[in-house]
Amino acid sequence: MAKKKSSVDEKLRIAKIICEKYATGEFTMESCCHAGGIEKSTFHYWKIDHPEIMAMFNDAKKKHNLIRKTGLKEKAETGLEQLILGFWITETDTEELFSKTGQLVGKKIKTKNRFIQPQTAAVIFALKNTDPENWADQINLEVAGDEQIFQIGGQSIRFT
Repeated sequence: MAKKKSSVDEKLRIAKIICEKYATGEFTMESCCHAGGIEKSTFHYWKIDHPEIMAMFNDAKKKHNLIRKTGLKEKAETGLEQLILGFWITETDTEELFSKTGQLVGKKIKTKNRFIQPQTAAVIFALKNTDPENWADQINLEVAGDEQIFQIGGQSIRFT
């Protein structure tokens, strides 16, 4: 009986290592299981057979998903900001120089900086979502006698 208990203790020890690594959000489940010395399918069976392993995994999965979602949101916000403001990139061209006999004698490297213009669609997206009162796609039309009033965002246009 002691042998079976140590086997369960060993599974719990390995599962704890796997779940702690997975909870960081930096690794896939496959890589965590590999680091623990088992296959992902083995870990799956352990979760079924041992509720405490399932509980550890569920907790790790929640943390993993939260970290990944938060990281993705931050990257999306940074990317949107770059598209709104524009950004600089550095382009490098390398040309190999050969002698008359065909031997490489050097390289000519050209580096230039280029500005990527703000993207109109990103600007519109940001304006519509941060200031919908003035930028939402809403058109209100009022007809009073011979006069028509169009209201687009905070602007009114009168036609008589």
